[in-house]
Amino acid sequence: MEVLAYADRAEAVLPGEGRPLRMGSAVLRPRITVAPGTDEAVHRLVEKAHADCIVANSIGFPVEVEAEVLVAEVAPA
Repeated sequence: MEVLAYADRAEAVLPGEGRPLRMGSAVLRPRITVAPGTDEAVHRLVEKAHADCIVANSIGFPVEVEAEVLVAEVAPA
């Protein structure tokens, strides 16, 4: 599998009430560009990585992953 580009935008919610302040939730939005024919494998790996993530499994608030997998166009021969 060939990953050609990767970027991520993370967003977290910090509720204003209660002390001490604690994160309420987080959303990760990775944008992954891959070579043709590898997008299904990348979707499976993103799901597995999230399920097995020690950080997401250790913190006290929900973390969602909304991955966008793009397939690079093949250059004309």
